[in-house]
Amino acid sequence: MATAESLHSGGGAFAAVVRRDVRSALRRPAEAATPVVFFVVVAAVFPLGTGAGPATLAAVAPGALWIAALLAALLSLDRLFREDLEDGSLDQLLLSPHPPALLAAGRITAHWLLTGLPLLIASLPVAVLLALPARSLPTLLGALALGTPILSLAGAIGAALTTGVRGRSLLLPLIALPLLVPVLIFGTLAVRAAAIGVSAAGPLYFLAALLALALTLAPFATGAALAVGAEERGPQPMLQRYASPRHFHDLAGRLVPWVGWPCAVLMAAGLWNGLVVAPPDYQQGEAYRIIFIHVPSAWLSLLVYAAMAGAAAVGLIWRIKVAEAVAVACAPIGASFTFLALVTGSLWGKPMWGAWWVWDARLTSELVLLFLYLGIIALNGAIADPRKAARACAILAIVGLVDLPIIHFSVEWWNTLHQGATVFRLDGPSIHPAMLFPLLVMVAAFTLFFVTVLLLRSRCEILHRERQSQWVREVAR
Repeated sequence: MATAESLHSGGGAFAAVVRRDVRSALRRPAEAATPVVFFVVVAAVFPLGTGAGPATLAAVAPGALWIAALLAALLSLDRLFREDLEDGSLDQLLLSPHPPALLAAGRITAHWLLTGLPLLIASLPVAVLLALPARSLPTLLGALALGTPILSLAGAIGAALTTGVRGRSLLLPLIALPLLVPVLIFGTLAVRAAAIGVSAAGPLYFLAALLALALTLAPFATGAALAVGAEERGPQPMLQRYASPRHFHDLAGRLVPWVGWPCAVLMAAGLWNGLVVAPPDYQQGEAYRIIFIHVPSAWLSLLVYAAMAGAAAVGLIWRIKVAEAVAVACAPIGASFTFLALVTGSLWGKPMWGAWWVWDARLTSELVLLFLYLGIIALNGAIADPRKAARACAILAIVGLVDLPIIHFSVEWWNTLHQGATVFRLDGPSIHPAMLFPLLVMVAAFTLFFVTVLLLRSRCEILHRERQSQWVREVAR
C-alpha cells in the first residue's frame, strides 16, 4: 500500500501510484483482462447478430469498434477507486503532502495502461475480423491512441464523483456516458472517413483538442471530487481546506497570472496573424476577417454554458458552495460571448446575405441561448437567499442544455443560410492553413480569457457570499 510516508516527491508519488495499481491488477489477471475480453467478444458476436456481408460489415465496423471500446472502458471504471475506498488507502493517499490531482493522474495513467493500451492492441485483429479496409487501420490506431486516454480521463471524473455513493453501478455510467459520447462520435467519424478514402484530419484534430482539454482539467476535477467525497466520509482537515471557499479564493488568485499572461500573448498573436498576416478571402475579401472574433465568441458561448451547467449540477447535488459561485460567475461571461457572437454574426451577415438578421435555425437557437443566460442572471438576482437562488438557477441551466446540440447541429438538421463546419469536417478542414492557424490561436486565447475572467468573478462572488466570515474580514484588512 502506498502511504503518505513513501511519497517523497511529486514524481515519486505519481510513479508509486502507477506501480501500485499495475501490480495490484496483475495479481488478479482474470479481472484485469475482463474489459479486453468483453471488447473482443462483443466485436466477434456483432457479425453473427447482424448477418451482414463484408461490404455492409465494413461500413458499420467503425461504429461497432468504438461502441465496444467505450463499453469496455465503462466496465473497468467501477473498480478505479473501489478497492482503495474499501481498504482505507484512498484516504491515506489524499492525506499525503501531494496534491490530489497528482495522485488522481497516477490512477488514471494506470487505468489507461491496464485498459486503454490493451484495447488499442486488440483493435487490430478485431478490425480485420470486422472486414475493415486495410487503409483505415493506421487511422483506427491513431484515433484509439487519442481517444482511449480521454475515456480514462473523463471516466475517472464520474468514478470519483460516485465513490462511496449508493447505486454506484447505475449512477456511474449515467454520469460518464455524456462525457464520453464526443469521443465515440469523432472516433467513429475518423475511422469511417479513412475507410471510404477521404481525409480523417478533422475528427482527429478534434480528438487531439479533446485530449489536451482532458489532460488539463480531468486530474484536477477527479482530485477535487475525491477530496469532497473524503470530507463526506470523515473529518479531514486538509480535504476540508481543499474544497473550501477560502482555499479556492486563494488558489484562484494564484492562478490568474498564469492564465492571464498566456491569454494576452495568444490574443496579440492571433489578432496580428488574423488581421494583418492572413490573406484576403477569394470570395469575401477583407470582410471574412470578422471570423477571428465571431467564431471564438460562438464557441465560447457554448463552452461557457456547458461549464456553467456542470458547476450548477455539482452544486445542486453535493451542495458545494464553490461550485454554486462558479456557476453564478459563468452566466454574465457566457451572455457576453453570446451577445458578441450575435452582433459579429449580424455584421458579417449584412454583406454576405444582404440582411442584418434572418430567422435562420443557427441564429435563432443562439438567440435562445442568450435568453437562457439572461433568464439565469435575472433569476439569481430575484431570489434573496444565494443558496436557494443557486439551486433554482441550476435547474434552469441543466434544462437549458437541450439547446446546445440544437445550435451545433442546426446547419445539418435544417436547410439554413448559415455555412456548415469548416474546421472539424469529415474530410478535413476546408479553410486555408494561413487562416486556420490564427483562428485556432484566437479560440485558445478566448478560452484562456474566459478562464481568467471566471477566476476573477468567482473570487468576487465568494467574497460576497462569505462576507460575514472571519477570513473575509482578514482579507479585507
